[in-house]
Amino acid sequence: MTQVTLRRCSSYDQEQVLRTVRLAVDDLGGMSAFVKRGQKVLLKPNLLQGADPDKAITTHPSIIRAVGLLVQEAGGIVTIADSPGSGAVYSEASLRKAYRLSGWDKVAEELGATLNYCTDCSERSQPEGVLMKRFTLIKPVLEADVIINLPKLKTHLLTGMTAGVKNMFGSIPGFEKASYHSRMTARTDFGEMLVDLERTVRPHLTILDAVIGMEGNGPMNGEPRTFGAIIASPDPHALDLVAARLLGLDPLLIPTLAAAARRGLLPEGLVQDIGGDGLTGLLVTDLKIPATFAGQKKDSRAMRAVLSLARPYALRPVVERDKCVGCGACARSCPRQCITVTEGKARIASKNCIRCYCCHEMCPQDAILLKRSKTGKVMHKVMQR
Repeated sequence: MTQVTLRRCSSYDQEQVLRTVRLAVDDLGGMSAFVKRGQKVLLKPNLLQGADPDKAITTHPSIIRAVGLLVQEAGGIVTIADSPGSGAVYSEASLRKAYRLSGWDKVAEELGATLNYCTDCSERSQPEGVLMKRFTLIKPVLEADVIINLPKLKTHLLTGMTAGVKNMFGSIPGFEKASYHSRMTARTDFGEMLVDLERTVRPHLTILDAVIGMEGNGPMNGEPRTFGAIIASPDPHALDLVAARLLGLDPLLIPTLAAAARRGLLPEGLVQDIGGDGLTGLLVTDLKIPATFAGQKKDSRAMRAVLSLARPYALRPVVERDKCVGCGACARSCPRQCITVTEGKARIASKNCIRCYCCHEMCPQDAILLKRSKTGKVMHKVMQR
């Protein structure tokens, strides 16, 4: 059985984080088990959209720093890179801004590591993919000898949870992500695509920032919540299984975990031994789940059927005009191009909306609300009886 280790970590104090990350990696054989001297090592955190680390949107810089130090101790050459969310232009200017806002530029400077500004990308084939046989990937992913995946534990409007496997979506350059949302409109298909992507990139080690994550309408507009842990594993699927258990989520409601289970990539019976400190005392019993998953609690088969078959029930994005500043981030992120900015305000053509919630995810003003239609409200009321 693939080993997953969990170590408790109560804050982002640099020395505490370094000690905890070292313990977690030592549980797995030490960094030298993954990195050899002279190898090019990519640290692939979660950037999404540049933001203050205290907002729990991006991987905290203290996590990146700790992993970078361990890689350098093992003789690896560190590069830090990610591609922002689908509403951001993948350009040097946008990367510089996002790195600065997230505090990654200071970490790179301290480590003497390379912070990637190259926006070149190329294709890599995946003949064994279930849905996708080829992906366009950013250059640092293609050139690395070793990839260390550094996700942030958050709830997610579309996938329920984002952790190890979902973080691989950052391997795809900015706007290119929108095309995947457009083609994989069903959660099941999107989960299959993400597993195809993970099987293509194949991170060597995943270390999850679950010290302070996010609940509610993540991955950007939720609320920070302390989970108090750092989780590590060479297998991102097994790690995600432990993360789902920590959050109190049914693993088979997470599309990436469901896809992994169908492919035999998870432990039999969805049970995973956990090394280190274990989950005792950390299990979350009152997680605020995304509004789009409000009816998908465990054993709610009728609700899941409604969500999959009835478009009117699904939450739809609505512009809160008082908050909207007309920045266009929502329009740029929309895979179906059904959002326009007119007279300084965003407008959504609801009939063309595929409910991917990219606009809500990428709005820096939190000006995209998620509401049900009148029919949807009636259906929701009936289903709650």
